[in-house]
Amino acid sequence: MTTPPEMTTPPEMTTPPEMTTPPEMTTPPEMNPSSSDMSMGSPALVELNRIRAAMPGILERATEQLNSGTLPFRYWGAKWNPVQKVGEDVKGKWFFIGDIHGDFFALYTLLEEVSKHPDFFVCFLGDLVDRGPHSLECFALLLEFTEKHRDPRRVVWILGNHDEGIAINSRAEQKFFSSVAPAEFPEFLNGDIASNFEDAELTEWGCLFVDICERLPRAILFPSGLLATHGGIPLEDRWPYLKSLEALNHKRCLGDFTWTRASTMPIKKGWQYDPQRRRYSSSFEFGYKDLEGFCKAVEPLFSVKFLVRGHDHVEGGYDIPKEYVNTPLLTLNGFGFHYLSGSYKDYRKNLALGVSENGVFPSIHQLQIERSHFEEFANSEKIDIAP
Repeated sequence: MTTPPEMTTPPEMTTPPEMTTPPEMTTPPEMNPSSSDMSMGSPALVELNRIRAAMPGILERATEQLNSGTLPFRYWGAKWNPVQKVGEDVKGKWFFIGDIHGDFFALYTLLEEVSKHPDFFVCFLGDLVDRGPHSLECFALLLEFTEKHRDPRRVVWILGNHDEGIAINSRAEQKFFSSVAPAEFPEFLNGDIASNFEDAELTEWGCLFVDICERLPRAILFPSGLLATHGGIPLEDRWPYLKSLEALNHKRCLGDFTWTRASTMPIKKGWQYDPQRRRYSSSFEFGYKDLEGFCKAVEPLFSVKFLVRGHDHVEGGYDIPKEYVNTPLLTLNGFGFHYLSGSYKDYRKNLALGVSENGVFPSIHQLQIERSHFEEFANSEKIDIAP
């Protein structure tokens, strides 16, 4: 992560222009497997194979949309401030998906559930890649799903630290690296992990991923008082400067939105007493008192009543810590592998999905997975799930 310069006051930023509907584009090819295909075993495995076959077209269309500025993620784009307020016109059922980390089976299952609701909006809380075996296929699936539901723009992708961490050393040499660990995705893009993709194709996919992530939002503010981020909130040393919404776009605030971790007993010594270390947000923690303090600091700008986030890996796929009473907090994970070891042997029986009507505090919908479908998927992909 590039070291941001020291600043005492936030820079002035212009209010983003009104979003306009992107120009008409060619309708992508059929995106749903036929009923006959679906009857042939694991639907996720059928979808994985279909996505792999469709990836050249997905790459071409997404690259065109990137270059024309019409990529259909809501709040994405070079002219947009990374902290966005959801308009009163964007009403409906909101679904929140936590970290996926290359778990295609989980992403497919969650998006299938979301698609059952005609008025849905989905907010993906970041960390699409690394850890799991299908980072690239997850990226392709999310791109295609977003393109399919482009009018109105129904998908928000908030930048995660693993998304932000992927970078390219130079456009000439085109080698990828990450400021985050573990980071399997850049190794895959560099061809260091065996795959059926050509090196040139991997490079194109990697450049597309980096370019899209550079313009993703960092935080979403709902009229209901819900704040959605990947990591957390700006830490206490930024609060005196939060006199406008534009001040939230200071690099240190953006880093905090993406990197800070929730805790019941936060460790603050690092950022309070080490100015050099405070130039980064990695590993810093906030607690319920910090969240309440942040809410008070920004009250003149907007009312924060609750927070939904990802970043921290939690048992069962979600956590609502009891200490956060005045400002409730929800941490969500979308992946199904073990939250500590990363093992697929103890894959979750249920996948957690946050569900909210018009941005109120999300309830938890647990999707029970079909074990036989998961085992067929894992065995076909040679993922070790033996006891």
